[in-house]
Amino acid sequence: MRNQEFIDACAAEPLATAELDGMEMGRADATSYSVIFVLTCATLWDMAKSEPFSLRLSPVVEAMVSEEAKRTRRSKGAVVEALAAEALKTRLFPGIAFRGVDWERRAWVIGTALDVWEIVAAYHDFGSVERMAAKTDLSERQIRLALAYRERFPDEIDTAVERNRRPLDDLRAEFPTLDVVSVRTR
Repeated sequence: MRNQEFIDACAAEPLATAELDGMEMGRADATSYSVIFVLTCATLWDMAKSEPFSLRLSPVVEAMVSEEAKRTRRSKGAVVEALAAEALKTRLFPGIAFRGVDWERRAWVIGTALDVWEIVAAYHDFGSVERMAAKTDLSERQIRLALAYRERFPDEIDTAVERNRRPLDDLRAEFPTLDVVSVRTR
């Protein structure tokens, strides 16, 4: 089935059975559960991540997810996915938390004011964990935590580092009202 045909079929009957590359997704049976999430065909097509599944939540958690979905104008599925990804990452890397606006959450190291990408960028400038720890307020543990997180999620961190290291002309083109101040160091 081609992209547009798939989306059109789903728009006509979002919970109908549809086929995507040979994988069949059936109509949800929500009669036996008070709370169930069903991904629509269009959502599945856009995500193309995994097989669909049902998720039962307690009424309290479902209400919180619903409120977050309304507040952020995202689907419940997108909210649950984002929260699950952050929760799993914080379990994998104790000492990492997330902050920022809903569409651009960033990993940061708890106990510092720095995002992980900022610590990684500084590490590249210092060249060693020991030297960086000696010259900054960061502990070796905090630096190693940021580096370990970057090792596991390189695309996430490297994209932020590259974005920050854009040439000044690129920044001026993107932000025409940008004021540049030269600072002389000794």
